[in-house]
Amino acid sequence: MIKSINTFISRRHIIGVFAAFFVLSSSVLQAQKTSLLWEVKKKGEKEVSFLYGTMHSPDPSLFENKDVIFEYLESCDVYRGELDFNEEQDQMALAGLMMASEPLSSYYSEEDYALVEEYLNAELGEMAPMLKMLKPFWIMATIVQLEEKLIETEGTNAAFDQSEVIDVQLQKHAEEKKVEVKALETMKEQMEAINAISLEEQASMLLEMVKQPEEANDMSAELKEAYLIKDLNAMFEIYSDEQFSSAVETVLIDVRNERMAERMIASMEEGKAVFCAVGALHLPGETGVLERLKTAGYKVKPVKY
Repeated sequence: MIKSINTFISRRHIIGVFAAFFVLSSSVLQAQKTSLLWEVKKKGEKEVSFLYGTMHSPDPSLFENKDVIFEYLESCDVYRGELDFNEEQDQMALAGLMMASEPLSSYYSEEDYALVEEYLNAELGEMAPMLKMLKPFWIMATIVQLEEKLIETEGTNAAFDQSEVIDVQLQKHAEEKKVEVKALETMKEQMEAINAISLEEQASMLLEMVKQPEEANDMSAELKEAYLIKDLNAMFEIYSDEQFSSAVETVLIDVRNERMAERMIASMEEGKAVFCAVGALHLPGETGVLERLKTAGYKVKPVKY
């Protein structure tokens, strides 16, 4: 069984929650030139910054070129990732944001809840009763974390993958090289973004996962394949048929993209070279970070590596 609710919000594994974004959220993407690393520079200024699209995964095959990426990071004054993994968290307060005030069954018909319960019991086993106390999104995110081996469980002989997600590796390297570390968001901001989605819509998303589990798995595999060849265009194609409400897109993608871009720009406006790392699907699209940087007067161009 998972050790406790606080496991979900440990600094080591919290980014795993947002691995769920690759499976559970979407935006209206536009095709971009192919690269995961982008040079960012304003005309007339000497500082060169970089924006890097990560995948919130511990899979080492997704970060085979890390030595090259580390060199670009070392050339900068500031590292800005989505979170600062060394920031102390009020775990009780954050756990409270995850807990549901109504039983999970209250969002479904008797028939649909039977499907959800059967699925959760099969996927989570002894953990199911505890996890059913969480809001639906956090249930989905936990399932993704377990599949990605971002949560350690007890009572199993299976080897736990202790390798770290790309984002954690980047921050650790920045710290080792004495590059200033500043987060783009706080954990509370990220969790509040998720909690802005109505519980009814979260429940609908969970039911869709229950009814079509293979679809989410296939999409995750396809995204990884596209990421391996650094192809944002392919990622766009994968997501082009996805349909999510404007509310989900707004709170999970658009609002966060705006915040990330503004805070990266704030560091660059201080005359500092910034290495910014965010989930790759935050880069493209009309409301993506790349387009927001362009609108702010920055020239962005793909870096081949």
